[in-house]
Amino acid sequence: MVTHNAGSKSLSDPQLASRRYLATGLARTGMTYLSLSLAQIDGVKPHGEALRKPRRGGRANPGNYAEFRTLVGRSQRTLHPRRDRVEFVDMLLTPTEEHPVVGVKLLPLDWCWPKRYISWSPLLMRILRMGSLVDYVISNEIPVLLFVRENILKLFVSTLLAARDESWSSEHPRISDQIHLDPRTIIRDLDLIDATQQGLVELCRKFPETTTITYEDPRDEKLAAVAKALGLPSISPTGPSFRKQTSDDLHEVIENYEIIATVLTGTRYERFLSV
Repeated sequence: MVTHNAGSKSLSDPQLASRRYLATGLARTGMTYLSLSLAQIDGVKPHGEALRKPRRGGRANPGNYAEFRTLVGRSQRTLHPRRDRVEFVDMLLTPTEEHPVVGVKLLPLDWCWPKRYISWSPLLMRILRMGSLVDYVISNEIPVLLFVRENILKLFVSTLLAARDESWSSEHPRISDQIHLDPRTIIRDLDLIDATQQGLVELCRKFPETTTITYEDPRDEKLAAVAKALGLPSISPTGPSFRKQTSDDLHEVIENYEIIATVLTGTRYERFLSV
């Protein structure tokens, strides 16, 4: 396994130290926005969801796992699910003169193996199956950027809209900006999302260096926290082409808002209705 010196300097930019990082969190927590902002900086290479297959209608993941199979000359059947995944992550996280700062984006199930046997909850127990990746992060002291979202009702709605229309970025138009939620399962759905996010928070407490980025915090504060964690002078926000997809007003987004509000009233999720 490759071990890198986090303090070495890049020959192309003496002001930018070599640095590796992992960004992790649930979908719709702001990781894509951060990656787009980082990609604007010379010397920084933020890889996408490299351990996952490209979504239908979406762009191919940079440095994806299929490319890795080709590089190492192995078929799907000859890949070792644990060892080779870590080797692949290590390959992506190798700083170069052109890109001394490199990172990889991981969603919750990317920490787990085998995926087909995993349910969303309890996530933390399933994470133990992928211990080699966890050990890799710990032993190499790789900084982790943990993205969380306080209002998981808005997270749930945004994820459903994106999945329904395959509109994971503003480049792909949506059929409608409204969605109908099932009042019979809404509490169960929110429980699973909450358990998944909390499991990821617990996992990240194991790591030597974790910076938590909260979706609801001011943009400048989030960018400053990431810049500090990665040893960057600053991070500029993305341009106007990257726009927010989901309205913050749940009245506008949830077709049956009044019914959902009635179901959530008196539960621990009631506070998310008015935020």
